[in-house]
Amino acid sequence: MRIWARNSRQLLQQISVHQKTVSRVFPDAKLPNYIHSCSHDKSVHAYDLKTDKKVNFHQAKNGQLFDMGQRKDNGDLITCGANVPISYWDIKGFPPNA
Repeated sequence: MRIWARNSRQLLQQISVHQKTVSRVFPDAKLPNYIHSCSHDKSVHAYDLKTDKKVNFHQAKNGQLFDMGQRKDNGDLITCGANVPISYWDIKGFPPNA
């Protein structure tokens, strides 16, 4: 994944946490410096852009993840894909000290 500045179109960061095609990326509902991503490699990652660190990780048992959303009330991530049931990923304790 590459993060670009809106105004200057300058490359800010490059993140290499997935092994296959990234299918969805979006900012956290409450913390705009956190992004969530899911991929065809069955993984879900949360990444802090300010500290340049991965802060959370989940792995499905099989299949590929195609899309993801986030509940606004408790912050749970919801994923769907091929050969994977619709999954809710509990991210309690995310972000740290929250």
